[in-house]
Amino acid sequence: MVCSPPPCHSCKERRRYRRNAQVLDPFDLQYLFRFACGLDPDAGKKLINHLKSLPGGDTFAILCILEQTGDVNDIMDSVKDLCSRDVKIQEGDSALLQRSTTQLLEIASNNDIPISCLHLDYSSIKFEGDTIILDSGIPLPKLPTVEKIHIAGSNEQYGNPRTVTDNNVLNLFHYGMKCGRIKELM
Repeated sequence: MVCSPPPCHSCKERRRYRRNAQVLDPFDLQYLFRFACGLDPDAGKKLINHLKSLPGGDTFAILCILEQTGDVNDIMDSVKDLCSRDVKIQEGDSALLQRSTTQLLEIASNNDIPISCLHLDYSSIKFEGDTIILDSGIPLPKLPTVEKIHIAGSNEQYGNPRTVTDNNVLNLFHYGMKCGRIKELM
């Protein structure tokens, strides 16, 4: 509701809040967002939906989902929505984000939720046998519901040029065979 001219004090405050909210980067307020998601289930659901609508907001929404409280069905709906999109683990991701992403993927697999596509930067992973280890040292669990795994080549821009070895390709196939629904390894 907006007052006719001249606007009242509360209308001015609402306009100022909307202007300020448009320029705030949610990543600068991640602890506040995560705290709010854990504090109030309704606020958490609204915040997660808002974050998913932002460019690059899926990664931040992953952090917030794990803080969410309330109805398990609402949380599972958020997990389903995120896993229906491409899930990415990149070289520059923090250990917290990598751990949260693997937890989200594990929750999806344990609850028979399909994981559409998992994108990994080759420079952010290593193989120990047929296990994929993220650069943070976190192992990527077996994901029985993942349908596609795409691994992007090395990125020389970050000073980590690595060659894909025959052994790593073989290990990737072994990992893919552990994932029951895999349709594509690339």
